[in-house]
Amino acid sequence: MRRTVFLILLALALAALWTNGAEVNAACPTVSCSAGGNPGDFTGTFGCTIVSTRSDGSIHVSLAQITSDGNGNITAFTTVDNNNTSGTTFSPWTSQFTTGTYCLNSDDTGYIIPPVTYGCPFAIFIDISYYEVRLLDSTQNRSGAAVCELQ
Repeated sequence: MRRTVFLILLALALAALWTNGAEVNAACPTVSCSAGGNPGDFTGTFGCTIVSTRSDGSIHVSLAQITSDGNGNITAFTTVDNNNTSGTTFSPWTSQFTTGTYCLNSDDTGYIIPPVTYGCPFAIFIDISYYEVRLLDSTQNRSGAAVCELQ
């Protein structure tokens, strides 16, 4: 049960971060990490569950796949979600970006920074076993969290 709740929260954060939305007009926060973090602690392909709430009250649920190279780069980010506005509630797997970055502090907290056109940074936490990543969205007018597991 606790693991399921965690996955739902991570899913919320990722959806909010990487799903473009018309209501996001504010500037993103400036983020940075301190020296001493090991980017190798976030390496591999992670499957994520994302749930987010937007300022209009709509709730969005997505799945995402994030690939990180262990050197501070996000090399793939794809999503599938249930909030397509064309009349159906499903949209197919879509590449969001391949040029994001991330940084980690020495305690494995840090940020994922997508390209400017894809949203604001996510605060992240890498668990001690390096198999799970938790994310929190920093975009104004959204509330979201995500849980990702190493595949």
